[in-house]
Amino acid sequence: MEELCRCAAMSNTLLGAAKPDIHLCHRLFPFLMNKYPKGAVTLFLRSRLLLVSGDINSAIYHFNCSLESQQKYKQFHHVVYWELLFAHIYLGQWDKAANYAKRLVNESNWSKCIYTYLLCILIAADTTYEEVKKMETVTVLARKVDGLRHRIAGKSIPVEKYCARKANRFIAKHTLMFAHYEFIYFWNGIDVLNGNKQIIHNIFTDLNKIWHERSCGADADDRALYFFLKAVCLRNLQQVTAAEQSLQEVLKLESKLMDFTYLPPYAIYELAILRIVEGIRDEAEALLSKARLYKDYALENKLHFLIHSAMQNLG
Repeated sequence: MEELCRCAAMSNTLLGAAKPDIHLCHRLFPFLMNKYPKGAVTLFLRSRLLLVSGDINSAIYHFNCSLESQQKYKQFHHVVYWELLFAHIYLGQWDKAANYAKRLVNESNWSKCIYTYLLCILIAADTTYEEVKKMETVTVLARKVDGLRHRIAGKSIPVEKYCARKANRFIAKHTLMFAHYEFIYFWNGIDVLNGNKQIIHNIFTDLNKIWHERSCGADADDRALYFFLKAVCLRNLQQVTAAEQSLQEVLKLESKLMDFTYLPPYAIYELAILRIVEGIRDEAEALLSKARLYKDYALENKLHFLIHSAMQNLG
């Protein structure tokens, strides 16, 4: 049971430390389902396993079964809402994902800041909304984000600080281009989708569609973000050379970046991952060391964690 929780709960994938042992999960699960067929936790873990295996629709079904299996522990429902939110994002079902973000805003106290930012960017991503009303709603939500931040011992929470900066950028410049896909990346969501290349391809196609429609008014920050997310998709589609070319475009824009100064160190980290894929150990280590030299950017601690994990995996 402990091994299954460690694998299927996907904390290693969520944090970017490593890939879960999917084969081990599949071997352990029949016994667990036979013993606890209607258990909320069992159904939740089965959903997580289906999610990392790329079967998103089945994962959604079993997440809902987990919700229906018990009504006593509402906090557990909030965990499931979070997973359902991401599952619907993967399918491009922005309205359904936004519905779960709204539930979390209304019911959970974990981070109103993050939930409100998520609701903001999911509504912004939904092309079925009437444009004027959509922008009014997004603006109202964006103005709330900064004021919802928590402080622990006087220190900001890094992810909340990142959300607030993104929301403030929208208020100042009226752009949230690719914000929904960027959030997926920082939650390690694109690598989670490695089991379903079609969904990664769909994200890649949507990135290019959005860029084609809006690139004329894009500043250096949005341009760099486009190339960065494009590179991550290409890496997961095993197009290493094209991924490297896109990452080099990010680095060319480094001196022009005003808001997204975290992209260059993350791009160098992604270059290191490409070298690991190619088996070029020395270059990978050099790139990881170079990425670690960057200071004072958003989500710096997360990147240091990823770098440390990659170094450990190199041995």
